[in-house]
Amino acid sequence: FQSTLADGFETAWQPSGPYRLVYDTAATGNERYPNVDALLREFLAGAVVFTDRLRKFKILRGLGNAPGEARPERTEAKLSGAGLPSVAVSFRMLADLYDVPGGLFDTAPSLAASVESRILAKTARSAAESLEFHKTPLTEIAQEDGPVANEVRLLADLLIYQERFLKSGFLASLGLASGFTAADGD
Repeated sequence: FQSTLADGFETAWQPSGPYRLVYDTAATGNERYPNVDALLREFLAGAVVFTDRLRKFKILRGLGNAPGEARPERTEAKLSGAGLPSVAVSFRMLADLYDVPGGLFDTAPSLAASVESRILAKTARSAAESLEFHKTPLTEIAQEDGPVANEVRLLADLLIYQERFLKSGFLASLGLASGFTAADGD
């Protein structure tokens, strides 16, 4: 199933792929994106939801917001034991999103937009490296509910800054207002 999803994603993003064509023509407008603002909003809304879900579901659902609230049975990738690596990869992906050469955040200075993404990329990459240092499964970290659990909870708190930047800080620096996303609640 995951392989099929990945193949579809790769096909859609090839230079002649269906989504890539829509994406590449957003600046002049198309049926899906009447203008580049619509594409920016969708892109940033997706990034907001990603950071929200990383914080709430991959980290805090199992560790809780504070010591004594951990629920090991609700940790990320409990059965496979890949919970902590999954969280680390998610932080690394967030850092990579900011660092795409020629990407939105790389071109921010030419748009007179915020360059805070450079600091946030370093923060996310540092969080990934910190998580990769630990070899204990996330379920055990939650069961112990000790110093390592607190360290990971602090990383979840850092995601609030990421989410604020993506939701309103970057948009405001472009002169745009944020809209409703799934992270706002259903």
